Order: sequence, then C-alpha cells, then structure tokens
Amino acid sequence: MAKTNKSSSKWLLEPDYLFLPLAGLGLLCQWTPLLATTAFAVSVEATKAGVLANGGVLKLTWTGIEPIDFVLRYISVTFAAFLDVHHDPTPFLLLFDLVFSLAVWDTVILTESRRDKTGPLRNSAFWSLMRNYFGAASVLPTYFSLYIKKQPQTGPKLPRNEAQAIPFTTIWNLLLASALLFPTLLGAHPFRIQDGLLLWFWGPLSVGLFQRIASSLIASSGLSYKGSTNPIGAAYNLVGAVSSLAHLSVSAWIFSSPNLTFSGTYLPNPWSIHEGPTIFVDVLLVFIQFGYTALTLSVLALGFYTLSVEKVTTAKSSRSVSLPTFLGIVAVAGPGAGLAWLFRGGESESEATSAKNKNS
Repeated sequence: MAKTNKSSSKWLLEPDYLFLPLAGLGLLCQWTPLLATTAFAVSVEATKAGVLANGGVLKLTWTGIEPIDFVLRYISVTFAAFLDVHHDPTPFLLLFDLVFSLAVWDTVILTESRRDKTGPLRNSAFWSLMRNYFGAASVLPTYFSLYIKKQPQTGPKLPRNEAQAIPFTTIWNLLLASALLFPTLLGAHPFRIQDGLLLWFWGPLSVGLFQRIASSLIASSGLSYKGSTNPIGAAYNLVGAVSSLAHLSVSAWIFSSPNLTFSGTYLPNPWSIHEGPTIFVDVLLVFIQFGYTALTLSVLALGFYTLSVEKVTTAKSSRSVSLPTFLGIVAVAGPGAGLAWLFRGGESESEATSAKNKNS
C-alpha cells in the first residue's frame, strides 16, 4: 500500500483530471495506428490462414472448439510478433522490460484486491485481463485513479495467512511472465512458445485461486510457518528486484548492440510506420512503446500523489523518502522498480504504525 498525501480530502489536482485524460490518450495512441492501417486486417487474415504474420508456423488447435481456437490463434498471431529475436530484437527487448515491470503492478492489484473486498479494485484478474486485451496505456491510469481516490491513509491490515501468501503468489506471477518470454530465449519449438504466451495471457485467471490455496495452506499450518515479518514488503522487494534486473539487462543489451538505440526501443514514433511486409510488427512495436510510456508516466504521477519533497521518516528508520529519490530509481532501474519502491515504503510505514499502536 502506497500511502497517499491527502489533506482534508482535498487534492491539488483531482486524480481524475490527470489519470483519466492519460488513459484516454493512451487508448487513442495505442489503437489508432492499429485500426488506421492494414495491420489489424493482416492479423485477421493470418489467423484465418493459420500462419503467423511473418509466415511462421501457427498452432491451430487447443480445445477442438473452433470459435475458442480462433481467438487463441489470434492472440498467438499478435504476441508471436514480439517473440522473434532473429530479425529485429527491439520488440522482444521492450516486451521483456514491459512484462516484468507489469509484474510489479500485478502484485499491487493482487494485494489491493485483498483489501478492497467490495469496491472497484476487488478483482485483480479483471484488471490484468483488461490490460492484456486493451493495453497498459489505458488500463493502468484508470486503475491508479481509482486507487488514489479509494485508498485511505491506513489501509486495512490483511489477515496473517493472506499476507504471508502474497510472496508465493508473486512468484507465481513471475513464473507466468517467464512462460511468455523464456521459451523464445531458450529456442523452444514455435508451438511451445505459443503455449507459453497463452499461459501468460490467461494466467490472471489462476492468480486468485493460487492465492486462496496458498492462504489456506498457511492457515492450516498454524504457527509452524513463521514467514516474514513484513511479507507484502518482501513481495515488493522480490518483484522490484526482478523488474530492475530485467530493465538493466535490456539496457545493457541495447548499449552493447551497434544496431539498437534507446530512443528506437523505448520512444514511440508513429511516423515510422509504413505500409509493407513489416507493417504488423511496426504497429505492434509502437503499441507497446506507448504502453511503456504510459506505464512510466502513470508511475511518476502516482509518485507525485504519494510522496512529497519534504523529508518523511518512518518509525523504524530515518531514511529520507523523497521525490528525487523516487525519480532516480525510475530513471536508473525502470518504472517497475519505482512502483515497487513506492509500495514497499508504504507497507513499511504501515507495519511501523501498527507496531507503534500496539506498544502505545
């Protein structure tokens, strides 16, 4: 939980005025190139023909039910366009960074869904699937707007078994992300790559069940499982470290390659799109570039709502928590690491406040 700086329930700028226009702009920027060019038609025709957009082999059957298999083939055609490191690794590198950054957001929505049992944040699978369907550029700003407005100064403390299960579910989320990305790096058969990307795409449906099973197992173990003194903070440490490692690895790859640039990888350039054999990949690269940009802007905006430039100290530490520190983390380690740091700090403050209240 990232603690928000509310003052008499008044904001300097209402979250809706910032995040909802960002969501609308993100939706427009991601989907206009796809629908205004032949890229969407190319993807549909490739799905009908039973081949990938680049002519590669496409798995045709998963369930034996054609309407369902058609949807699965279309998803495979779409995401397989990113999973080609042989011709141009740029889309794969950006996807690698983006997916592990979004794994931090997956931990956020999981944790807050346990706290918000009846409100708009209660279903983490809904938010993840909406992101996978419509793109991060519109879904993340919408979620953060709702989160900031709903989040009280001190969120409800989770039951011990649910809190202790969060790190295990975070590992499950990271495994789902790995299923999308690592088969390509390991040179797996195209069918296994497509199985992995579908496992990631539909994986959010399994997260809630995994969390409930892990919670039940921990509850049934009684006090024999000690766990962590701050399990949610530990989960943010883990996923933040993985996101940071992914971002730094991609940065190192780009830096060491004479054919890659940081601007060409991260900055969207719709004017680079031209009709031709690579139209589908070109459009999808711009699609996720806008997604990464919106993720970064959303995390920065959330930082401005949850931090102040004045020194803030927790009951446990004299460490200064400030916007410059946060901005430095985002600049060096990426938006996922910055997001994890925000929420890790909020959890530490909450734990310190709870401990202080118990002792008073």
